[in-house]
Amino acid sequence: FQAQTFNKITHLGIFEQAPFTELTKYLACMRKMLVPGGLLLLDRMTRSRDCGPIARSIKPGLPSEPLSKELEMAECAGFELISAGSLRDEYEQTLRVWIEHLLCNWMRESSRTFGRGYRTWLLYLVEVAASLRAEELQVHRILLRRPRSERAA
Repeated sequence: FQAQTFNKITHLGIFEQAPFTELTKYLACMRKMLVPGGLLLLDRMTRSRDCGPIARSIKPGLPSEPLSKELEMAECAGFELISAGSLRDEYEQTLRVWIEHLLCNWMRESSRTFGRGYRTWLLYLVEVAASLRAEELQVHRILLRRPRSERAA
């Protein structure tokens, strides 16, 4: 993509795929693609440092760094923080609805229809919901802005 192409960029569930050690580089790339005043919306899942084995098994590479370090990296990459908040409760509620719908469909259909992939997906959703409830996983929404006017180096 060309520099200064986008007014807004949204990364939902993608940001945690970037290794923590590469976040500054990743954010600098996002900043370069935004026009001055452009917005970057990130939903980021992290794991608490003292989480249990289930939360550790969900996504082995999931960061356990505090949000403050990520915000510091965003500022170092040239972003302004507009807002940051927790989505843990909303994610848990959404997962519980998905689980309920999956189970209702399973009860209506023949068990042959729902194979190993279905059971794996259901177990994954249950594990994530339980880890969110136990506060072992967090989900944050971060809104960043590339400054409208930038100081010359």
